[in-house]
Amino acid sequence: YQDDIPCLVVGDPELLRDVYVKDFSSFVDRTQMQLGVPIWDRSVLLLSGPEWKNLRSLYSGAFTASKLKAMVPKLVRVANRTVEALVKFADTKEDVNVHDLFSKSALDAAAAAAFNADIDSINDPNNPFLKNYVNIFGGGTGWNMMLYFKMPRLFKLL
Repeated sequence: YQDDIPCLVVGDPELLRDVYVKDFSSFVDRTQMQLGVPIWDRSVLLLSGPEWKNLRSLYSGAFTASKLKAMVPKLVRVANRTVEALVKFADTKEDVNVHDLFSKSALDAAAAAAFNADIDSINDPNNPFLKNYVNIFGGGTGWNMMLYFKMPRLFKLL
């Protein structure tokens, strides 16, 4: 359920391929919730109908097999950096903020894949990319987004 609305969760890879690739034009309806922030309300996650279909068509060119294959070495570099950080924490028996580490890792992966940028926010806390990310998303724990997607009516009341 998303709030009190039943949702279908698909886990079969073949069926997912059909929904997301072959028959995606038949699955254009998305959530009708809006955050009230224009840049987020125009997100592919929040649009529906023809607007979503047009934006999805624009994005699909960025995810061809050859482009995804080209992203792999960049993502492997980010994954290796994350593992190195975890090994360092294990060796020194130092506490690790797992949420912070994996948020930075996800940011590094997104920057590498989308912008071909090697930002290394795991080892460079003063990186401008990281600072802007924190300014935009507030550096929070993500509870607000989870609440938005799982209980949108409650989110609107807050």
